[in-house]
Amino acid sequence: MIFTKSLLSMAITVLQLVSLSSAGIADRASSGAAEVTYSDDGRTCCTDGERGAIFSEGKCEYNSQALTPSIPGDTYVTKCCWNNKANDFHVHFADVHELRQVSPIDITGNATVPIEICNLGLKWNITEYILTDDYLDINVNLNIACGPFNLWDREWIRIHFDSAYRDSGEFAYEVSAVGPTIYATITSKIHRSDFSVDFHGQLTGTGILSQLDQSFDKNLRADEVAAILSEADIC
Repeated sequence: MIFTKSLLSMAITVLQLVSLSSAGIADRASSGAAEVTYSDDGRTCCTDGERGAIFSEGKCEYNSQALTPSIPGDTYVTKCCWNNKANDFHVHFADVHELRQVSPIDITGNATVPIEICNLGLKWNITEYILTDDYLDINVNLNIACGPFNLWDREWIRIHFDSAYRDSGEFAYEVSAVGPTIYATITSKIHRSDFSVDFHGQLTGTGILSQLDQSFDKNLRADEVAAILSEADIC
């Protein structure tokens, strides 16, 4: 009997703790007294020592804290962070219909990168860029030359303001109208020391080139790009 009462007492205590925890989260989410920071900058990472928070089912969550962000219509949350100094959330959001300004730029270059199947020749021409608070898009015409192949493709490539590799985009090269396609999948990262950009490319193919699986690396040092990135907040 004493054992049964003990178990019942423990169960009640656990239920009370769960109830208090849930109530704390609910109160925090709807509290008007919270000093939440909202930034209309489209950031997708946390900076200035802030901690990354989860955004799930319309709520920012960090440990036992939760918040339903109050942001304007036609906007969406891009990242939830936890500000230790303010002991509260920092919510980044962006306009769904935000227009981006395209600006001209002229950067050309070339390189030869040895890979297993050939000395891969690269030529590039960057003609335009779009600058946001969270990334830099560049319009790149990239040539790859490997053995009998000498191919061009133009794509927008995204450089996230991040010192770790992030997906940047992909080039597709049709060898012929009915032949295989070569893909160059690009990731990139920024060096905080000199604002140069490391690009990593993965070459794959289709059809008779389906066994193609080669990678290459190239560092881009361009004064025009470095000047833009030096004003950015790099994660």
